[in-house]
Amino acid sequence: MAVRQFYRFLNLLLLFITLALGSIYIYFLFYTLKYAKNVSSREIEYGIYKTLLSPRWNISRASFLEKLDKRAASEFAKLLRETLLESHADYELHIQIFDPENKELIFDNRTPAGPFKASLKASIRNRNFQKSGELVINYQYLTKRQIIQILLLIASLLIMIIIMLTTIYLINQQRHAQERHQIMTMNTLSNISHEIRSPITAISLACESLRKQLPNSKMLDIIEKENQRMSQLTEKVLENLKFQHSDKLMVQKEPIHVHELLSDIVQNIRMTILPSNTRLSLIISSPRDLVMGDKVLLTSVFYNLIENAVKYQDPAKPFHWIEVSTASRGNTLRISVKDNGVGIPGAYIKHVFDRFFRVPTNDIHNVKGHGLGLAFVKSVLESMDGHITVKSELGKETEFVVYLNLHPEKIPSKQKN
Repeated sequence: MAVRQFYRFLNLLLLFITLALGSIYIYFLFYTLKYAKNVSSREIEYGIYKTLLSPRWNISRASFLEKLDKRAASEFAKLLRETLLESHADYELHIQIFDPENKELIFDNRTPAGPFKASLKASIRNRNFQKSGELVINYQYLTKRQIIQILLLIASLLIMIIIMLTTIYLINQQRHAQERHQIMTMNTLSNISHEIRSPITAISLACESLRKQLPNSKMLDIIEKENQRMSQLTEKVLENLKFQHSDKLMVQKEPIHVHELLSDIVQNIRMTILPSNTRLSLIISSPRDLVMGDKVLLTSVFYNLIENAVKYQDPAKPFHWIEVSTASRGNTLRISVKDNGVGIPGAYIKHVFDRFFRVPTNDIHNVKGHGLGLAFVKSVLESMDGHITVKSELGKETEFVVYLNLHPEKIPSKQKN
């Protein structure tokens, strides 16, 4: 996964977790309030019912025949409060008792009910079971303990949100820092690239000037060929360096005749790094070879694959071979790079295209690298809508197969002199 996509996914994941946990907290808060309201309502209703049936109230009720007086109303409020405390229902109660006929306030304990209010109404009857008073209770349906728990819940929610947002901020800061570092690195590489290309270009111009004076000079042929190879190697090194510090490659697509490209690469490798006991062959079986891609990057791809075949030869074998072949099926060009080298253990095949992965080589200590070559190859091919596969048999042979889309247009191949 690309770094930018990873950070975007991480930000979305943290945001989703924050919203999910926040939603759970809010749901739990509202559920707690609703549950507390229902429980407090039932407890106070039961307290009123229990007070009305209590022996003490029956004695007090015997003192008035019709209407409830202030003394009896005060006594009822006191009994109700005591009854609720006995049931551990410690609510803040604002108790009011009215005369049902004149709507006159008989009793008011003047206790504020608090922010979480609810109301209950009940009738108080005399000893003849006639309505003699109307009870109105405004109460705070949360106890002090429940209010503390809810405040702690809200505080923990705020702390969680702050932590999540801080984490997202720090992740974005880290991403921006990496992007700034990548930009600085790419600018440095561009400057290095310019400095390296300048002498190569100067040599090329000098060769063109000398060619007019020495048209048949073999030494000049060697200088031109080596300068061209140096230019290709420089491009390869710079692209590998860019690949180490970037998530994506800059691809400039153009028509490429793959057979010409492979022919030049095979010829150059034969002249330079190919051991004397190794045969490198090119077999062209595809009638079509035109693809759209970045020529410099695609050249690096095939150099990587063929050079790996040269580097990972089996020292126990007296003779080695590397076979590069092409074939086509439909609109797909298949390029195979096959060799009889040391092979790849089955357990490592699925990791060979991972960055910085190298197959352990206990018997081969002179193969240098950083485990980026095949990761670079895979990235280049994917940027050209192609892909690569590998199959290997330890100690026998290994085959990498590159698949590229053939271009439908016919562009004439350049003729070599």
